[in-house]
Amino acid sequence: MNLMENREGRAKSAMAACSEAIKRRKFCYTQSNEGKQGEECVREELEEKRCMAELLCPAEFKAFYHAQSSKGICALWAEAFFFAAARDEPPHSREEHVEGKRHVDASSQRTQVCRDASHALTLCLAKYSPYTAADDSAPS
Repeated sequence: MNLMENREGRAKSAMAACSEAIKRRKFCYTQSNEGKQGEECVREELEEKRCMAELLCPAEFKAFYHAQSSKGICALWAEAFFFAAARDEPPHSREEHVEGKRHVDASSQRTQVCRDASHALTLCLAKYSPYTAADDSAPS
């Protein structure tokens, strides 16, 4: 089996395992005034990304989502833009994201580590995007 076939197979397997998260994201797009161009479906997009990353990019997933804490300081830092402001998010979650961002931002070394982890995860997921790109207009 060549590399492309292996990637395609892994992508299909991950999509099947993450099908509920994918359905929630697609449904959100159909209900959103902005579709996938806006910010109304960020929670669903992040949930899907996390699911897919865990299955397709395990090393990068661990570095981003579990480094230095059970949630992962880099995930807290990167996702703070959404969760810290989400009105329907529990206060402890908002505080956790704000504190995680503050902790990372306080150190240029931690900031670089998190940027690198985010970049590595993005590059890994991008390898699978030709096989995971789908019509986002309606849930399947």
